[in-house]
Amino acid sequence: MKLETDPTSEFQKSISVTLIYSFVNVFLVITFCLVISLLLNRKFIGRNLLRAVFFLPSVIPMLATTIVWQMLLQNQAKGGLLNCFLLKLGLTPIDFLNDPHNIFATLFMMSLWTCGGMIVVFLATLQDVPGELLEAIEMDGGNAWHKFAKVTYPTIKPVLFFQLIMCMMTSIQIYTQSVVLSRNGAPYEDISFTHGPFDTVLFNK
Repeated sequence: MKLETDPTSEFQKSISVTLIYSFVNVFLVITFCLVISLLLNRKFIGRNLLRAVFFLPSVIPMLATTIVWQMLLQNQAKGGLLNCFLLKLGLTPIDFLNDPHNIFATLFMMSLWTCGGMIVVFLATLQDVPGELLEAIEMDGGNAWHKFAKVTYPTIKPVLFFQLIMCMMTSIQIYTQSVVLSRNGAPYEDISFTHGPFDTVLFNK
């Protein structure tokens, strides 16, 4: 294929970086959603409100969400709210969208911001965890880790595996965020992939 043999093609680099992003993103999202769902499964005042807060961003179209994040994170010359706030505090503005390192951090934060659907799925699965088994472990002197490892994890394991596969699929298909956040779907600097795992771009023309 010409994409693979053409020395000017960025196809192989784009595939490599996308896969790295996908694996890191899956780990972050699964861990974050599982921890948040375990916390939201406890009984405390304002639990339902917090559940709604975490779920709400997931129902907003990705294009609209990305545009809002762009308005917040773009440089101060373009009116980026966060950088303008940093300037007022006397701090150095941060190039969130053009720096090869920061753009990955931005994409990861956006992914965590919009993963409320997975949190809801985990919450629903946690309702099926046998309460009597949790009480038995507690009576035997077990702690929270014992409850999770011996009862909770075996119960939610099939759903956890399914969500891992779905998250990997959506991570590999990332496109809207990278295109909207920058001119060509990548930081403007073309840094060689050999410099480091994140010293590169997602897509390049």
